[in-house]
Amino acid sequence: MTVLAPTHPLAGVLAEFNWLPSHGLHESRRALLGAETPASLLALPAARRSLHRHWSAALLSGMGAAGRQSAALEDAAAALALSTPPLLLRLARHAGIVLMGAQLRHRVLRSEVAEARAVLGDDGLALARGEAAGLHPGLRETAEWSAQGLAPACDLLGAGLLARAWADAGDALRLRADLKLPAAADAPGVRAASGLSPDAARALCLALLARLDTPWLSLFPKTATR
Repeated sequence: MTVLAPTHPLAGVLAEFNWLPSHGLHESRRALLGAETPASLLALPAARRSLHRHWSAALLSGMGAAGRQSAALEDAAAALALSTPPLLLRLARHAGIVLMGAQLRHRVLRSEVAEARAVLGDDGLALARGEAAGLHPGLRETAEWSAQGLAPACDLLGAGLLARAWADAGDALRLRADLKLPAAADAPGVRAASGLSPDAARALCLALLARLDTPWLSLFPKTATR
């Protein structure tokens, strides 16, 4: 395991991921932190730091032995797992677009295309119509996923694909990374929807990460050159 110098650009990120998992906790998992904290208390920097130490200790305790271990940058999924919550949300959306790609490519009516563009943006629609087909053929059946809308379907399927991408990682990384995804992504059916192995899911997600944030991926040279 590489020991990072304090000046390494990922030193702080890795330390926070390992020992302060409450910072990246997805809002849908808020119940894990216990009773709601008054906003007035959270507005105080010292109190907020103390609360995060308390919350993180509880989250790590719930992981058992894995909570006392630390994830490493050498893990093949580290670039994904250590992504900031905003980047992880974007990555999940794009991964979901890839899985919904077949359905999106079959939209030919102007109104259907306009709807997809309004929800996914020009970049999302371009991904579905172009690069996505080379990454995954797309799900054959999408009705059960899209029942709640196109955006929620993409976000949930993408989160499931991310969870699949680190499914074979060590517990120290996997359990912490799962906390950054919506709770709904814990469902086995969501994680298995792509039909991909962890290796294949990881390769797909890393390809999308390179598309979204090459500078971030370049901080993980072993991953970037795989």
